[in-house]
Amino acid sequence: MITSSIYAISSASLLLTMYFYPKTSEKQNYLLWIPVCLLLFDCWICLVGGIFSLIHVPADITTISLVNLATAILLFWRIKKIGQIQKFEFKRIDIVFALGLAILIIGIGFIRFFHGDPIVFSTIDPAPHLKASKLILETKSVLSSFPNMYFAEFPNALFMQLLDPVFHGTLSFRAFEIKDLVNLWIAGAIFYSALRMYIRNTFSILLLIVFSLLYVFGYPLNNQLFGFFYLGLSISLIILLQICLKFLLDGTLSLKICTFILIPTLFGLGIAYTFFVPPVFIATFVCIALYLIRKYRMKTLLSGKGILRFGATQLTVFVVPTILIVLFTMVIGRVDGITVGSSLTNEGALYRNLFMDFLPYLPFALFMVCHSIRNRVFDFTRILTPIFFIYTIYFFIQMYLGNISTYYYYKLNFVIWFIVIFLAALAVDKLIETAGTRNFILCYFAVWAVVGFLAVSEIDTKLNEKNGLMNPNPGADDSFMIYWTNFFYLRHDDNNVIDFDWDYVDVCAAAAEAKQSEGFTCGDNIVIISDRWEDALWVKALVDEPLDYKEGLPNDDAKIWIVNKASQLYLKNKELIDGQKKLYENNYGFVILAP
Repeated sequence: MITSSIYAISSASLLLTMYFYPKTSEKQNYLLWIPVCLLLFDCWICLVGGIFSLIHVPADITTISLVNLATAILLFWRIKKIGQIQKFEFKRIDIVFALGLAILIIGIGFIRFFHGDPIVFSTIDPAPHLKASKLILETKSVLSSFPNMYFAEFPNALFMQLLDPVFHGTLSFRAFEIKDLVNLWIAGAIFYSALRMYIRNTFSILLLIVFSLLYVFGYPLNNQLFGFFYLGLSISLIILLQICLKFLLDGTLSLKICTFILIPTLFGLGIAYTFFVPPVFIATFVCIALYLIRKYRMKTLLSGKGILRFGATQLTVFVVPTILIVLFTMVIGRVDGITVGSSLTNEGALYRNLFMDFLPYLPFALFMVCHSIRNRVFDFTRILTPIFFIYTIYFFIQMYLGNISTYYYYKLNFVIWFIVIFLAALAVDKLIETAGTRNFILCYFAVWAVVGFLAVSEIDTKLNEKNGLMNPNPGADDSFMIYWTNFFYLRHDDNNVIDFDWDYVDVCAAAAEAKQSEGFTCGDNIVIISDRWEDALWVKALVDEPLDYKEGLPNDDAKIWIVNKASQLYLKNKELIDGQKKLYENNYGFVILAP
C-alpha cells in the first residue's frame, strides 16, 4: 500500500510538472498535452527501466518512484527559475470530445470486462504479455521479459503494482485491462489533438470529431479487442512524433524542447514495435533536415560549420535511441537464435483486410498528397506517406514470395489507417472552404452513410437470404469490415473471442493459493487437464507458472492439477482423477493436490 501510494504521488508529480512546464509562450490546447504527457511518461520510465536493467540496478516501483520524484523536483525547480508555467486555452468542443470519448470507452470496458466473462480477448496474445509483466515485477528487470518489446509490459507491470491494493494476486489482470482502456482513450485523444492543430473553423471541428471517432473505433479498437498492447501504443507514438515535428517546423517549440521529446519517443517506438522503426526514423530525419534548411538555408548548411551543425543535431536526436534499440532488439533480444528479423515468418491471429477498409477515405487522402506536393506543404505524416508506401510495397512482395508472414504484413495496416484518415480529414477541411466542394463532400459521405446503414441493419444480407435473386451479391459491409468485425467481437460471439468466466479465474486463484500454502517454487509442476491449450496459457499468466501445456495426464513431478470438468481428457480418466484429493471445486472444474 505504501509503495503504491509513493508511486502514485511521484507519477502524478512528474506528470503535472511535465504538463505545466513552459514549452512555448503561445497558449496551448489543454487536451493536446494530456495524451502527449501520458505517452512521454511511459517512454521515460521505459528508458529509465531499461538503463537500470542494463547496469543491474533493480527496475521496480521503488526505484522508478525515486527517479520520477527527482525528475519532478528538477522540472519544478526549472519552472520556478523561469518564473512562469505553460498557459492553456480551454475550448468547449475539446472538453466535450475528451469526456464523450472517455464515456464511450468506459462503456466498451463495461461491455467487455464487467458484463459477463471477466477475461475476453480475440486472441491469446494478452496472456504471455501479462505473464511478461509479472515476470518483470518478480525479477525487477525488463531483461527477463521481452527485452526487444517491453514498452507495454513495463508500464503495465508498474500499473498493476499501483493497483495491487485493489486487484491483488490473480485479480491483477483487472489492472492490465484498465490500462489498455486508458491506452485506447490516449489513441483517440492524440489523433484528435494532432488534427486539431490544423483545423480551426467550427464546422470542420464537427467533422474532426467524426473523423476521430471513425479512427479510434476502427483499428485502435480492433487492437484493443485483440490485446496487442504494444501495437496500439506504437501508433500513438507515431502520432506523437507528428505533433512534435509539426511544432518544430512551425517554430512553436524550440529544437531543444523537441529534442527532449523526440529522444524518449523514438526509443519508445523502437521497443514498442521495431517493425515500424525504419520508415518512421527516416521521416523524422527528413523533418529535422527540413527544419534546419528552413532556419539556416541550404547554402549555409553546405559550409563546414553547417555540415557540423547538421550532423550534431541529427546525432543528438538519434544516437541514444538507435544504440539502445539495437542493444535491446538485436543483442539482448536474441533468444535461442531468434531475432526480430527471423520471427517475421511466424503466423498469428490478426484482423486481415487488404484494402477495402481504406476505400471510403482514399480519394481524399490522395487529393491531400497531390495538394501537398503542388503547394510544397510538408509535415511528418506527409513525408512519412511515400516512405511508408514504398516500405509496404516491399513487404507485400516479400509476403507474396513467402518470405514474411501475412501476420506481420497486415500489422502495417495499423499505420496506414492513421495516415489515410489523417490525410483525408485534412483534405475535407481544405475542400469544405468552398460551397461547391462542400456540397460534394456532404453528398459523398451521405452515400457512404446509406451504405453503412445497409451494412449495420443487415438489410443487404437479409435480402440475399430471403431470395438470392433479390440481391445476388451482398457487399454493403465490405468497406466497413473493420467496424463490423469489431461489433461482432464486442458482442462476445463465441466463435470470435477467447473468453474465461469467473469459475476459471477462481480455479486459478485456488491453484495459486495452494502453491503458496504448500511452499512450492516457480519450478514446481502445475498442470492443467483441459482440451483447450488457451486454458494453459492463461494459467501461466494468472498463476505465475511457466509450464508448457501437456496433452495427457500429469506425471509424477506434478504437484497441483487443474482439471476442466468439460474436457474429454477428464471424462476419459474420470475414475482415476476423481479418486484424488480435491482442494477446490466449482462449475469449471477443480484443483487437486498430487499425492
